[in-house]
Amino acid sequence: MVAPSTKQETQTINFQGLSISLRKAKGKYMRLSIAMYPKAKAKQAPLITLFYHKKATHYDINTFLENNALWIHNTFRQISLKLEQYNTILANHPNEILLFGEWIPKIPLAHVRSILLAYLMERATILADSLGVRFSKLGIRPSYTRFGSCTQDRLSFSLLLAFAPKEQIDYVIIHELAHLIHKNHSPRFWLLVEKHCPEWRTLRKTLKDHSGIYRALLDSIK
Repeated sequence: MVAPSTKQETQTINFQGLSISLRKAKGKYMRLSIAMYPKAKAKQAPLITLFYHKKATHYDINTFLENNALWIHNTFRQISLKLEQYNTILANHPNEILLFGEWIPKIPLAHVRSILLAYLMERATILADSLGVRFSKLGIRPSYTRFGSCTQDRLSFSLLLAFAPKEQIDYVIIHELAHLIHKNHSPRFWLLVEKHCPEWRTLRKTLKDHSGIYRALLDSIK
């Protein structure tokens, strides 16, 4: 391992042929993250980040990486293969985009956003009535990590949902509306979700399984 190199407060090291970013963290223990879309383009390699305590020495960091070398290489390889698959899909649809689960001729991102917003507003209003709740505001964010969130009575959804089938979108809407009644993921929360979305387990898994290509698509049209 070579010593960290610093550039604008960003530290990187080379470990067994892989570039690893170092970030100081408040936690006592070191941890690793290998991200598919870390503010990076889909065609770039996954970003490996090591979070470490400020008192950790170079020896501590090197020892930690050595102890986790197999996991690092295996996970990096698996994510890289997924990225190759997503890029192949995009290459097979060079002038197309997914909209509600169907490939259509590519349209501007602003148009995609407006279509999604209209659908979310319509369905959230209908589903909120079904659940007996009310929301004050609904917005869209270009989030890569969360499909939806609920803060007090305000709902926020990821632009990624524009690529998903409407059944998956409805599950996310119901999930967030249920948080207006139950703030955490308690058994009562999931019972409420299941009451209004009996297939939520399948839809949740499918949404998670397809999230990679949704992220690649959003990245490709930004």
